[in-house]
Amino acid sequence: GVGGQYLISGFSIERRPIVSSFFILLFLGCAATAYPPPTVMGGFQEGTNEREFGGILWTQFAEEDSLIVSDHRLSSMTFGLTETNASWENGAEIITGTSDEALAAGEKLLTPRAGIKPVSYIMLSNEMQEGVALLQWDPAKELTGEAKSKFTDNEDFPLWFDNGDLKVMRMRNSDT
Repeated sequence: GVGGQYLISGFSIERRPIVSSFFILLFLGCAATAYPPPTVMGGFQEGTNEREFGGILWTQFAEEDSLIVSDHRLSSMTFGLTETNASWENGAEIITGTSDEALAAGEKLLTPRAGIKPVSYIMLSNEMQEGVALLQWDPAKELTGEAKSKFTDNEDFPLWFDNGDLKVMRMRNSDT
């Protein structure tokens, strides 16, 4: 912009192409490293993709006052984009526990904004399965074993939305 023009004009004409090249490389370097890979971030995925946005925007059609359980990243996006109640780190037992533990925890879940509520839906993305980040300062851990398999083809968590990257499942014991 204008500031860049004034900055470059402060250098001699011979040095301006070098200074301009340096700032272009600096800009491109910043753009290329804006979203570091999850391995650098303790397994936490920075950013999102178009399909995750689509799934999150779908939640605005859920019943009023619904509670959606997901990891910290998707909870933040769900609440921020649709103002739907989200679990943030409070849904750990539902996501990482066994099916019985998840169903029991889902009957009354304490949430940061909505208080104690029954869970309506569980949101699970492909990225989240590779690294569940419940607390933003703890390393993300892969979803494995029964914690992962409990969300596939069963009556406890019937699938309500699937766009190939993000799934939204209904909580069986939900009152909403």
